[in-house]
Amino acid sequence: MALLWSVPVQEAVGGAVCGVRALRPLPGLGRVALAAAAGRLFLVSAHRPEADTSFVLTELGTATELCCLATVTLPTGVEVWAGGDGLSAYLVCEEGVSAAEQVAAPGKVALLAAAGDHVLAACRPGVFVYQYSVSDKRVTARLDCSKLAPCSESLQSIAIDERLAEDRCMITAMCALRGEVYVGTAWGCIVVADAASLRPLTVFRPYEEEVRAMIPLPAHDPESGAMLATLGGGYRPLLHRYAPAQVQQQALLPHLSIQE
Repeated sequence: MALLWSVPVQEAVGGAVCGVRALRPLPGLGRVALAAAAGRLFLVSAHRPEADTSFVLTELGTATELCCLATVTLPTGVEVWAGGDGLSAYLVCEEGVSAAEQVAAPGKVALLAAAGDHVLAACRPGVFVYQYSVSDKRVTARLDCSKLAPCSESLQSIAIDERLAEDRCMITAMCALRGEVYVGTAWGCIVVADAASLRPLTVFRPYEEEVRAMIPLPAHDPESGAMLATLGGGYRPLLHRYAPAQVQQQALLPHLSIQE
């Protein structure tokens, strides 16, 4: 794997140093939505720009701060949701931007994820996941992560009053995959919920500290499903809790290995 090409973003924003907060490809359009740390949202080319062409195709909008992006494919184009100090939705088609709309947000939107006919949003700081309908841009469901305890803990490893304080339940990462939403918290928990209803399915705690990122990974072959990589502080091997006898037996056989 090698770098094919690169473009300095500061040239697009007037020469000032500017970081990239989020990138989202627009399926079928050959374009990418780029959220800059300066609060500006650009539509850029997904291909190497020619010498006489511009990398930036157009500017979708501007805000005080931008933190995250999500895209939803519609019959009329691709809708780009941009979150930060506010929440906006832009409909992009082959001809360009055909519609723009401000969406009511409960606070500073730090995380967005698209799931079918819904867009999921989380504020920072905050313990709620909000489900927005793509059609009418209204909140249709809400998930409260402060009300959920991890099933991977025992009475010895969890004290409800102390461990489930609201600051431990703050949402730090979020991802939608295969009809489910995965939510990481400051206490190292991962909440799995049905994306269509936000009904919680399970909660487990694979990290001692916060979950920092969740990254969907493509399937190795058509028969296997997509996977999810999570990054966090202080990994906790949950196998020791669920199957202690097998783990102890493996510890007695250090030279045993399994070949795929």
